[in-house]
Amino acid sequence: MTRTGTDSQIRVVQEVPSLPPGKNLYLEFCQFFTRFGDAIGAAEVVRTIVAAGGKAQIFPEPSVSEAIFRDRNIVLIGMPENSPSIDRLLSNGSFRVIQNYGLVTVLRGQGVQGAQHRIMIFSGSRSSCTVGATEFMSSPAHLRDFRDRLRKQGHSSFPPAYQMVVRCRADRVVPLSEEYETHLVLK
Repeated sequence: MTRTGTDSQIRVVQEVPSLPPGKNLYLEFCQFFTRFGDAIGAAEVVRTIVAAGGKAQIFPEPSVSEAIFRDRNIVLIGMPENSPSIDRLLSNGSFRVIQNYGLVTVLRGQGVQGAQHRIMIFSGSRSSCTVGATEFMSSPAHLRDFRDRLRKQGHSSFPPAYQMVVRCRADRVVPLSEEYETHLVLK
Protein backbone atom coordinates (compact mmCIF):
# COMPACT_ATOMS: atom_id res chain seq x y z
CA MET A 1 0.00 0.00 0.00
CA THR A 2 1.34 3.45 -0.85
CA ARG A 3 0.16 6.83 0.34
CA THR A 4 0.14 9.76 -2.05
CA GLY A 5 -1.31 13.25 -1.93
CA THR A 6 -1.40 16.07 0.57
CA ASP A 7 -2.55 16.02 4.18
CA SER A 8 -5.97 17.28 3.10
CA GLN A 9 -6.29 14.74 0.27
CA ILE A 10 -5.08 11.20 0.75
CA ARG A 11 -5.21 8.58 -1.98
CA VAL A 12 -4.53 5.02 -0.92
CA VAL A 13 -3.39 2.68 -3.68
CA GLN A 14 -3.34 -1.02 -2.97
CA GLU A 15 -3.01 -4.08 -5.13
CA VAL A 16 -6.23 -6.05 -4.80
CA PRO A 17 -6.79 -9.09 -7.05
CA SER A 18 -10.47 -8.23 -7.65
CA LEU A 19 -9.79 -4.56 -8.39
CA PRO A 20 -9.87 -3.83 -12.14
CA PRO A 21 -6.62 -2.54 -13.63
CA GLY A 22 -6.25 1.22 -13.38
CA LYS A 23 -8.76 1.52 -10.51
CA ASN A 24 -7.70 2.85 -7.10
CA LEU A 25 -8.99 2.49 -3.57
CA TYR A 26 -9.65 5.72 -1.74
CA LEU A 27 -9.83 6.46 1.97
CA GLU A 28 -12.86 8.51 2.91
CA PHE A 29 -13.23 9.98 6.37
CA CYS A 30 -16.68 9.46 7.83
CA GLN A 31 -18.14 12.02 10.20
CA PHE A 32 -20.94 9.83 11.60
CA PHE A 33 -20.17 6.23 12.41
CA THR A 34 -20.75 3.61 15.07
CA ARG A 35 -17.91 1.48 16.34
CA PHE A 36 -18.75 -2.21 16.16
CA GLY A 37 -18.28 -2.63 19.90
CA ASP A 38 -20.68 0.25 20.56
CA ALA A 39 -23.28 -1.54 18.42
CA ILE A 40 -22.73 -4.77 20.39
CA GLY A 41 -23.01 -2.77 23.62
CA ALA A 42 -26.29 -1.23 22.45
CA ALA A 43 -27.65 -4.70 21.70
CA GLU A 44 -26.64 -5.85 25.20
CA VAL A 45 -28.35 -2.87 26.83
CA VAL A 46 -31.56 -3.37 24.81
CA ARG A 47 -31.55 -7.10 25.64
CA THR A 48 -31.25 -6.29 29.36
CA ILE A 49 -33.98 -3.62 29.27
CA VAL A 50 -36.38 -5.92 27.40
CA ALA A 51 -35.61 -8.84 29.77
CA ALA A 52 -36.59 -6.56 32.67
CA GLY A 53 -39.91 -5.75 30.96
CA GLY A 54 -38.93 -2.34 29.62
CA LYS A 55 -38.95 -0.81 26.17
CA ALA A 56 -36.04 0.81 24.36
CA GLN A 57 -35.59 3.13 21.42
CA ILE A 58 -32.27 3.58 19.63
CA PHE A 59 -31.30 6.87 18.00
CA PRO A 60 -28.00 7.84 16.41
CA GLU A 61 -26.68 10.86 18.26
CA PRO A 62 -26.55 13.19 15.22
CA SER A 63 -30.31 12.75 14.78
CA VAL A 64 -31.31 14.06 18.23
CA SER A 65 -30.68 17.14 20.31
CA GLU A 66 -30.02 17.04 24.04
CA ALA A 67 -33.57 18.30 24.59
CA ILE A 68 -34.62 14.65 24.23
CA PHE A 69 -32.74 13.93 27.50
CA ARG A 70 -35.29 15.87 29.54
CA ASP A 71 -37.57 13.89 31.85
CA ARG A 72 -36.60 10.43 30.62
CA ASN A 73 -34.06 7.72 31.27
CA ILE A 74 -31.24 7.80 28.73
CA VAL A 75 -28.44 5.38 27.86
CA LEU A 76 -25.50 6.72 25.85
CA ILE A 77 -22.84 4.43 24.42
CA GLY A 78 -19.56 5.63 22.97
CA MET A 79 -16.35 7.55 23.41
CA PRO A 80 -16.13 11.22 24.43
CA GLU A 81 -13.93 11.84 21.38
CA ASN A 82 -16.75 10.69 19.08
CA SER A 83 -19.77 12.03 20.96
CA PRO A 84 -20.29 15.69 21.86
CA SER A 85 -23.05 14.71 24.32
CA ILE A 86 -20.91 12.15 26.13
CA ASP A 87 -17.93 14.52 26.15
CA ARG A 88 -20.03 17.28 27.74
CA LEU A 89 -21.64 14.98 30.31
CA LEU A 90 -18.33 13.37 31.32
CA SER A 91 -16.53 16.72 31.58
CA ASN A 92 -17.65 17.07 35.20
CA GLY A 93 -16.81 13.49 36.16
CA SER A 94 -13.61 12.42 37.81
CA PHE A 95 -12.68 9.41 35.69
CA ARG A 96 -11.57 9.15 32.08
CA VAL A 97 -10.46 5.71 31.02
CA ILE A 98 -7.19 4.55 29.54
CA GLN A 99 -6.11 1.31 27.91
CA ASN A 100 -8.11 -1.85 28.75
CA TYR A 101 -10.78 -0.18 30.87
CA GLY A 102 -14.47 0.49 30.52
CA LEU A 103 -16.33 3.26 32.30
CA VAL A 104 -19.91 3.26 33.57
CA THR A 105 -21.22 6.70 34.50
CA VAL A 106 -24.65 7.25 36.04
CA LEU A 107 -25.89 10.83 36.35
CA ARG A 108 -29.10 12.45 37.55
CA GLY A 109 -31.55 13.09 34.74
CA GLN A 110 -32.31 16.48 33.29
CA GLY A 111 -35.55 18.46 33.33
CA VAL A 112 -38.37 19.11 35.78
CA GLN A 113 -38.61 15.44 36.74
CA GLY A 114 -34.88 14.83 36.26
CA ALA A 115 -34.38 13.64 39.83
CA GLN A 116 -36.58 10.64 39.02
CA HIS A 117 -34.57 9.72 35.92
CA ARG A 118 -31.00 8.70 35.14
CA ILE A 119 -28.52 9.15 32.32
CA MET A 120 -26.27 6.12 32.01
CA ILE A 121 -23.12 6.36 29.89
CA PHE A 122 -21.06 3.38 28.76
CA SER A 123 -17.64 4.19 27.32
CA GLY A 124 -14.27 2.54 27.09
CA SER A 125 -10.69 2.94 26.03
CA ARG A 126 -11.49 0.61 23.15
CA SER A 127 -14.71 -0.58 21.59
CA SER A 128 -14.36 -3.96 23.35
CA CYS A 129 -14.11 -2.22 26.73
CA THR A 130 -17.36 -0.38 26.06
CA VAL A 131 -18.96 -3.79 25.49
CA GLY A 132 -17.29 -5.02 28.69
CA ALA A 133 -18.87 -2.16 30.64
CA THR A 134 -22.35 -3.00 29.28
CA GLU A 135 -21.88 -6.69 30.02
CA PHE A 136 -20.73 -5.89 33.55
CA MET A 137 -23.88 -3.87 34.24
CA SER A 138 -26.04 -6.61 32.66
CA SER A 139 -24.69 -9.28 35.02
CA PRO A 140 -26.72 -9.93 38.18
CA ALA A 141 -23.59 -11.33 39.91
CA HIS A 142 -21.53 -8.21 39.12
CA LEU A 143 -24.38 -5.92 40.23
CA ARG A 144 -24.75 -7.82 43.53
CA ASP A 145 -21.00 -7.45 44.13
CA PHE A 146 -21.16 -3.73 43.36
CA ARG A 147 -24.22 -3.28 45.60
CA ASP A 148 -22.32 -5.02 48.44
CA ARG A 149 -19.36 -2.66 47.95
CA LEU A 150 -21.74 0.32 48.15
CA ARG A 151 -23.36 -1.05 51.33
CA LYS A 152 -19.93 -1.35 52.97
CA GLN A 153 -19.53 2.38 52.29
CA GLY A 154 -22.87 3.13 53.96
CA HIS A 155 -25.15 3.37 50.90
CA SER A 156 -28.49 1.58 51.29
CA SER A 157 -29.08 1.55 47.51
CA PHE A 158 -27.40 2.58 44.28
CA PRO A 159 -26.55 6.29 44.53
CA PRO A 160 -28.17 8.70 42.05
CA ALA A 161 -24.79 9.55 40.48
CA TYR A 162 -21.56 7.54 40.31
CA GLN A 163 -18.76 6.34 38.09
CA MET A 164 -17.37 2.82 38.01
CA VAL A 165 -14.23 1.65 36.25
CA VAL A 166 -14.30 -1.88 34.82
CA ARG A 167 -11.08 -3.67 33.87
CA CYS A 168 -11.46 -5.54 30.58
CA ARG A 169 -9.56 -8.30 28.85
CA ALA A 170 -10.52 -8.55 25.20
CA ASP A 171 -9.82 -10.21 21.89
CA ARG A 172 -10.21 -7.40 19.37
CA VAL A 173 -13.85 -6.29 19.61
CA VAL A 174 -15.07 -9.07 21.91
CA PRO A 175 -14.53 -8.79 25.67
CA LEU A 176 -13.28 -12.02 27.24
CA SER A 177 -13.69 -10.90 30.84
CA GLU A 178 -14.56 -7.84 32.85
CA GLU A 179 -14.15 -7.10 36.52
CA TYR A 180 -14.70 -4.28 38.96
CA GLU A 181 -11.72 -1.95 39.40
CA THR A 182 -12.97 1.04 41.42
CA HIS A 183 -15.84 3.49 41.73
CA LEU A 184 -16.60 7.02 42.88
CA VAL A 185 -19.92 8.35 44.13
CA LEU A 186 -20.58 11.75 42.51
CA LYS A 187 -22.31 14.66 44.19
